[in-house]
Amino acid sequence: MPLDLQKIFGDVQDIDEKYLKSLLGALERENLKGFDYLEFKQAVQNLLAMNMEPATAIKSAFATAQTMGLTKEELLRSAEHYIAVLMGEEKKVREAAGRKLEERVSGVSKKKAQLENAIQAAKDRMAALKTELQQLEKDLEKHSAELAALSQKGELEKQKIAEREAAFLKASAHIKEAIAADIEQIRQAL
Repeated sequence: MPLDLQKIFGDVQDIDEKYLKSLLGALERENLKGFDYLEFKQAVQNLLAMNMEPATAIKSAFATAQTMGLTKEELLRSAEHYIAVLMGEEKKVREAAGRKLEERVSGVSKKKAQLENAIQAAKDRMAALKTELQQLEKDLEKHSAELAALSQKGELEKQKIAEREAAFLKASAHIKEAIAADIEQIRQAL
């Protein structure tokens, strides 16, 4: 029976569907050969769907898995492998978010510094050239408005990136919690 990771881990509310699919794709790409935690999890889910008690479902699925040569240690090791896969995905997202934040904030900071310099240049020219006072005041207002807009844009970008990272981490935490709970059930049941 082919694995249906969406069925195994996807039945949740308040998890960003895009991030959940991304994480499930990573688990699928890193799926170990043979009967391991993911196949075991699916077998347990199928038994639970038949209203079997969780501990009985775990024992029954494990008994079947043992006939295929799976040991308790291999089962737990494979579950830990998938947690490591998720942690690797988290690391990639954090690094990408950091790069994006650096790019966007750095660009805003450079532009901000340029605008601050332009404001100062406008002030200096106003003092030296009274005849150009009116035009320079317009330049000052324009640069100040751009500076405020860029500052606001930078804050909005930070907020967006933080929200995306939080949504991704929430999805990852959900799957890790599910796996950790399964590990605990396996340890208690076996």
